[in-house]
Amino acid sequence: MESSIWTGSLIRSIRILICRYSQISIRDGLVFMKTERSEKMREAIRHAAAEFLATESNRTSLITVTGIQLSPKGDRATVLITVFPNEKEKEAIAFAARQGGALRDFIGKRISLQYIPRISFAIDIGEKNRQKMDQLLAS
Repeated sequence: MESSIWTGSLIRSIRILICRYSQISIRDGLVFMKTERSEKMREAIRHAAAEFLATESNRTSLITVTGIQLSPKGDRATVLITVFPNEKEKEAIAFAARQGGALRDFIGKRISLQYIPRISFAIDIGEKNRQKMDQLLAS
């Protein structure tokens, strides 16, 4: 029993070291390569999405693009956003989802890509947790 616990711990430690010091990312038990191309694509989509949402939003809430999750093939991209005030999150996600096709067209005009990924939106939970921790530390 102890050897299986030790082995599991060792495997987790090795995964952490591999991810930290190489170009490999492990999510949900799957291994993804972090290539320069995918990083550039992720960054270009993030900038384009931020610009698009800044010009198209209705200004009742502040929508900030915090990151992009790109599928290994590059055919799907999830735009991670935060919304202020928090009460407007559902409306902001619904607005962003309605504008997904227009954002895809906007990205196609802005970025020279062979294939433009399908766009979806999600609230960045990691950023929300970071903000909660900051509030707890400040008090």
